[in-house]
Amino acid sequence: MEKRDYIESMIEQLGNSLRKMLSFLIKGNNKENEIEMIATIDRDFLTEFKISIDELILLSNDDFKKKIIELKLKENHIEILSQLFLQMSWLDKLFNDLKVEKLKEKAILCLDIADFVSNSFSVERINKKKEILNSK
Repeated sequence: MEKRDYIESMIEQLGNSLRKMLSFLIKGNNKENEIEMIATIDRDFLTEFKISIDELILLSNDDFKKKIIELKLKENHIEILSQLFLQMSWLDKLFNDLKVEKLKEKAILCLDIADFVSNSFSVERINKKKEILNSK
């Protein structure tokens, strides 16, 4: 029972880390510090998840799905990860078109994984997918 509580606590800690990264990215909308923001988020991501964002988005879709499931993230954490990828894709002056598309692709895939993990249908996730597909 204690081992299960520990694992749940670790999963929740990972979720909190994702929320902090997303909040940092959203609040720090000053165009002049985008490079620093991305570097900080990538460093934090690497520390928490033992994989960089660049490495993660370059995984094949199957390997990406396996990695996300391996991390045992909850549905809401996976949705936060999706939003983090989308926010990062909007910093288009830093990324080439291929990277922007990879971030969007993985953001949508995260929402698909959240559907899989939750075993539920979500209109909100469908709308988020449409938002990502229509974003420029």
